[in-house]
Amino acid sequence: MQFTAYGTYSDGSVSLLPDGQGNAVTAWNTSNHEVAQVSSGGNAKAMDAGTVDVEAVIGDLEASSWTVTISAPPVAPPVRPAVPVTTATVPAGPAPAAPGAALPDAFAGPFWRLEAPVGGTASISDSHLFLGVPGGANHDPLLPSNQAVRVVQQIGKQDFDVSIKIDSPLFATDAGTSQGLMALADTEDFVTFALTTDGNNIGMSVHTVTHGVASTMLEDVDFSQYQSPMFLQLSKTGSAYVAQYSVDGVSWTQVASFTHLASPTQIGPYASNYNTNPANAVPVVMSVNWFDVQQ
Repeated sequence: MQFTAYGTYSDGSVSLLPDGQGNAVTAWNTSNHEVAQVSSGGNAKAMDAGTVDVEAVIGDLEASSWTVTISAPPVAPPVRPAVPVTTATVPAGPAPAAPGAALPDAFAGPFWRLEAPVGGTASISDSHLFLGVPGGANHDPLLPSNQAVRVVQQIGKQDFDVSIKIDSPLFATDAGTSQGLMALADTEDFVTFALTTDGNNIGMSVHTVTHGVASTMLEDVDFSQYQSPMFLQLSKTGSAYVAQYSVDGVSWTQVASFTHLASPTQIGPYASNYNTNPANAVPVVMSVNWFDVQQ
């Protein structure tokens, strides 16, 4: 289980550690090493059944501990001899409808699917979607295999106009992260529109990937208009795309227009991280308030 730590400050704000003021976890520990052990990067490993407290240390401060109960693995039932059974032929049901236009949702619907090729999580709370990208490993969308953590719905090869509201704040010091929208034909042909970080600034980028080769449509390394929450919109008409952002979800500003020939069959929000030393890749927790479709 991957643990991350957050700092709560005197002004009531909360930030993922390490933060812009240099506060960082200096050590992780567990209350019983025979039950669980934790690495310096916060990755806990179960050693035996039991209950254990996991705690972060930030300099002279000890973080609130998190109690974890580890259950013993289930005992496999005894193997019984096979018994011949009589089977009946069940008539086939109607064929499912072909994927159609993108559907709006507050993430309460059943048609979303998590794709996390190298690990990641998704959960829903209070109609918000939370995407978790583990630290200590790369989840880069621009590699030919597309390793980003994403939640997608199937769509037909149709035009669309979709937008998302990103509630989670981005921090410039969390270098190599991105949060945004992705439209995919497959894992080597897709479009990304995202907010990014480089260690010094928050930026905005648009990329197309064709047969695993990425092309930059927009690379604003210092997106001074950024605030939280933020709204991103991606629309497609034929092979023509338009990317826009908004700070209120009402007034939109176009930042890129481009063409991409591969027709997407999936669309949804995504989050990613990247570091030249994967062990230093920063964890990401992305919160999406809604996925809206202009009909």
